[in-house]
Amino acid sequence: MKNALATGLIFLLMIFTGCASKNDALEEMKKELLNDTPIAVYTLPASGIYAPERWVKQTIFQEFPFITPLLSFDFQGKFHEDFYDQIEVSWNAVSLDKVDWDVLTQNSDGYDIIYAQSVGIAESGPLENDYAVNLAKAYNISPAKMESLKKWVENGGVFWVESGIKASRFETFYPYGGINDAKTIGLFAKEQGRLFSIPIQYKTMKSTSVDMVNYETEAVLLHAPVSAAELKGVKNVNFKPVSFIESYPVIQSHPLLVDTRGSVYAGYATLGKGIVLTTVPTNYWQADDDGELYRWKLLSWILQRKGIDGAKQLENPKLRV
Repeated sequence: MKNALATGLIFLLMIFTGCASKNDALEEMKKELLNDTPIAVYTLPASGIYAPERWVKQTIFQEFPFITPLLSFDFQGKFHEDFYDQIEVSWNAVSLDKVDWDVLTQNSDGYDIIYAQSVGIAESGPLENDYAVNLAKAYNISPAKMESLKKWVENGGVFWVESGIKASRFETFYPYGGINDAKTIGLFAKEQGRLFSIPIQYKTMKSTSVDMVNYETEAVLLHAPVSAAELKGVKNVNFKPVSFIESYPVIQSHPLLVDTRGSVYAGYATLGKGIVLTTVPTNYWQADDDGELYRWKLLSWILQRKGIDGAKQLENPKLRV
């Protein structure tokens, strides 16, 4: 009985002690919250965490290169800072799907460059002789607007076509549901055609099948030919398709990139006072190729040809160390 009574007294004491401790803790918390203690607030922008201040201010990569899956802060260039500091020229480039058609028809100088990105076979339909038709279908652009685009080029505009038609292995099927590779390949049967009135050849690349579903793409090493004086020094540019089949319209008359056998992967032609330029979407961010140099030199040449203030021929810059 005495042991039971002692145990009960100890239990009650623990309860009261616990309540007292809890009340004390609450009082301490109130004092802490009501205390006028200064708190440090940091205003460092998020961009400053991963990029030096000079790159936060750098804006040239927001518009260059035109076709890129990377955000501007992901790629800071591989050349020495002096190279980027001397670039003062500006340009106005816009994707084909974001063109203000009123601006295009009323002011031929409203844009410097209009560019087109790659599209899927489901959006563009089977390959046409006139690649402009494929672009119009994919971007839902009327024939009248495409005609105004052609007139804009003829008045001095630059149409930068880094665009191809792509297909996976799941575009067409047999009636029983199996993948029909032969039918998919048949959608790319065209070998020659035109872009507006300019002759082109379709550069179609098919991946190697690994099994019933998977496939493997092969990289192509490209360089500027001797005839492309505006690209002097561009010797090692990588291009690697990622889809099961990819087809690109390539102008042959003025080659800009060729492979070791001389096959053309990029070229341009004049249309009136302007230029239509076609190129496969080459890599540009790897340290061991000339992809960035290729794009800078190509852009520099275009802006000089258009008479843009501040545009000048770029010498081969030194790499960042």
